[in-house]
Amino acid sequence: MNPVSIIFTNRVFSVLLKIMPQLDYTTYSSQVFWFIICFIFLYYYISELIIPRIKHITSNRSRLISLETNNAFKLEQQISKLKDQSEGFRRESAITYKKKIEEAEKKVLEDKQKALGDLKQKIEVMTNNSRQEIIKFMTHSEQQKEEIVAEFIKSIKTKILN
Repeated sequence: MNPVSIIFTNRVFSVLLKIMPQLDYTTYSSQVFWFIICFIFLYYYISELIIPRIKHITSNRSRLISLETNNAFKLEQQISKLKDQSEGFRRESAITYKKKIEEAEKKVLEDKQKALGDLKQKIEVMTNNSRQEIIKFMTHSEQQKEEIVAEFIKSIKTKILN
């Protein structure tokens, strides 16, 4: 480097030191001292007060989360048991329903067969009664016919003989 550039560089550095005092070498020791003091204080404050509080909060949260997770698991198990029970009840009620319907159908068929049997018997009785009445009517009408024919013959005989 040439002497002019060195002088210029020194001048620039001296101007910079006036404008920016943190670049001054003489103040470095006090800055380092206060930095170490502040760092130790912050380290102690964070490690002894803040981090234990954070650990306590996170442990409480994790304990609460595990507790709630266990409760949720228990509730899910209860829900599945209730679903199984309700399915069993539904199946049982469907079976009972089908049995009752089948019993009702059987009873209706039995009642229908009984009613049909009763009607057939009534029809047979009525048919027999009607046949007997027809037979009576026919015999009676035959007798009346014979009587009428006999009277008619008598009347014709009396007319012819007279």
